[in-house]
Parts: sequence; structure tokens; C-alpha cells
Amino acid sequence: MTEGKAATLTAVDDPHDEIAIIKQRINDIVAGQHRSSLWYRNPSFITSLAAIFISVTTTAVSWYRTYQQDITSLQGQLAATLQQANALQLQAIDLAAKYKDDQPNLLRAATTFNAQNLILAKQAYTLARSLGSAASPVNLTTIAHALMQSNEVTLAEDLLRQAVLRAENSVEYGAALRVLGQLQYYNGQTSEAETTFKKALDTFKVFPKEAKSADYVNYHQAYTYYYWGQALVARDCRAAKERLTMSAQLLHRLSLPGQQQAGSTIAEVRRVMQMLANCS
Repeated sequence: MTEGKAATLTAVDDPHDEIAIIKQRINDIVAGQHRSSLWYRNPSFITSLAAIFISVTTTAVSWYRTYQQDITSLQGQLAATLQQANALQLQAIDLAAKYKDDQPNLLRAATTFNAQNLILAKQAYTLARSLGSAASPVNLTTIAHALMQSNEVTLAEDLLRQAVLRAENSVEYGAALRVLGQLQYYNGQTSEAETTFKKALDTFKVFPKEAKSADYVNYHQAYTYYYWGQALVARDCRAAKERLTMSAQLLHRLSLPGQQQAGSTIAEVRRVMQMLANCS
């Protein structure tokens, strides 16, 4: 028994075994420190990272909501301004009819209209610029038309080119090109204007899926020729008559329901053609 106990004590107290145990302990400590040094094993780092993420996300969401509120507010202001401009247009038509035989009052009314129209058009232009890409092509074309009436052709052309690029359907695309063509004729850019009106006639090459109805296509083409003829009336009456004749032919191709819907356009084409009856 005494010898067995002595042998056991000797095995435990062997210096080599003690060194091995100490080395193992040191390795365990070093390994533990290494594991704790990895960022994904560090609780305090994870907590800080989560806090930063939450803060950045909250700020971004708050900024986006504010941005959307600003956009909605600007769009509301633009809509109100365009409504005022449209009301002014109707008022100008009434005044022109009222004072058609009274040139002094007609001139005063026209001067007042131009001043008010310019204020509204410039205000609408500023709002459209503030809206940036959120301004619709329809609004851009409408604002450009108002600017043209006050001879702000440079600003109008800028908006019309943006409207063409942003157009998402045949209506927006064709409308912007028609007004742009008129503006180019006004500026004496005859070649550019002809190219622009031809692009308007080719609208359904850009939006082929929308050419589902013969009436819709024919009316679009007829309306483009009508605009084209109107733009040429004061410059080349023969060319204007040719475009208006094309418009009338296309309107004649409409089905009976289509002709009924296009009644005002048909009447306007006839009126302008009668005005050019003596043109040779």
C-alpha cells in the first residue's frame, strides 16, 4: 500500500506533467482571448453597431417622409397655380370676344392678361424646377404653353424637351412634341420644327402597344396635322392647307362614334381651312 501511494504521488508530482498542464492552460487562455477579440463575439460592439443602424435607419425614414411631404405640398401648389392660369386663359377669351370692336380696351385687357400670365407661368416654372423628376410631363407641357404666351421661349423649350424625355405614354409624348414644334416654328427653326412634327406622327413607333384602336391612331395623327397646320398659317398658307387637308381626311376616317367625340376638332379644322380658302 505504501509503495502504491508513493508511485501515484510521483506520477502527479512529475515536473514534466506540471509543465504540460501549465502550457495547456496558457493555450486555453490565449484561445479564449482570441475568440473574445472577434467583433461578432463582442457583445458591446454588436450593441453599438445595432444602435448605429437603428439611428441611421430612423433618420433615413424621417428624411424620406419629409421629402414626400415636401413633394406633395409642391404638387398641390403647382396644381393651384395651373388652375389659376387656366382660369385666366378662359377670361382672356371672354375679354377678346367682349372687346373685339373696342381696340383700346382690348389692348388694355391684353396687357393685363400678359402681366398676370407671366407671373403665374414663372411661378409654375419655379415649382416645376423644385419638383425635379416628380413634375409630370403633362404639367411641364402646360407650363411651357403658358410661358410661350408670355414670350418666355427659352424656358418653355427647356420644359418641353424634358416632357418629351419623361413621357410615359402616347398622349404625353405627342402633346409635348406638338407644342415643341410650334415653338420651333415661332423661333424660325423650320427644319427642326418639321422633324419634331414628324416625330409626333411616329408616336406609335415609340409606344406600339397603344396603337390598339384605328380611331385612336387616326385621331392622334389628325390632331398632330391640325397643330402642324396651325403653326404654319402665318408662315406658309399653302403648306398649312396641306397639313389641314391631311387632318380632315384622317378625321373623316373615324367611325361615327369617333367623329362625334372629335366634333370640336372637326369644326376647328373646317374653320381654319375656310380662313385659308383664298390662299394660293
